Amino acid sequence: MIALLQRVRQARVLVADELVGEIAAGLMVLICVERADREV
Repeated sequence: MIALLQRVRQARVLVADELVGEIAAGLMVLICVERADREV
């Protein structure tokens, strides 16, 4: 798993051109999880 924490002025999430979430100034976390990931 990899995570990226980033300070943003604004952020939004579009899925198939449909807005599913957005924030103004704040913190955005991007997380990548793979099938092979396991607890350590």
